[in-house]
Amino acid sequence: MKERRQRAGESLPELAQAIRRLANLAYPTANLEIRETLSRDQFVDALIDSDMRIRIKQSRPTNLNEAVKLAVELEVFNRAEHKSHLRTTVTETVNEVQSSNESDLAMMIKDLTSKKLQRDVDEIRQRKPSSLAASDDRRYHTKRKVTKCHYCHKPGHMRKDCYALKNRKSNAGKF
Repeated sequence: MKERRQRAGESLPELAQAIRRLANLAYPTANLEIRETLSRDQFVDALIDSDMRIRIKQSRPTNLNEAVKLAVELEVFNRAEHKSHLRTTVTETVNEVQSSNESDLAMMIKDLTSKKLQRDVDEIRQRKPSSLAASDDRRYHTKRKVTKCHYCHKPGHMRKDCYALKNRKSNAGKF
């Protein structure tokens, strides 16, 4: 867990999720508060940008979620500053960062969740044909053996497939 660093192109929520998973694996018996503290500290240490690390440490977040929120805010602020060289007032910038941060964070979390759900669905689809095919066949054959025709009352077929009914209809047309 201590060796984990932010990879090139890795988003902050992805990094946080990976660190939280590693903390849960490394310290399964520790209580939640301790794991959150360890995760928070490791998240801050794993960041590439040293200015961001210092600013987050100065803010003293209490848990991993707060650290991620601060990091995303700083990242959005830095992107906005690099894209536009126009200086705005501090209050306008803070408002922009907060509104875009919430939507960016929500979009990132939604994207990660949908990717995980898609992987789970794919795994289930891969397992389904082999495991469920046999049970579907058993149910089908069980129904076929138990089902009785409503016309001739013999088991093994339904009224629409009844030979006696078909013979009766074909003979009725000859007279």
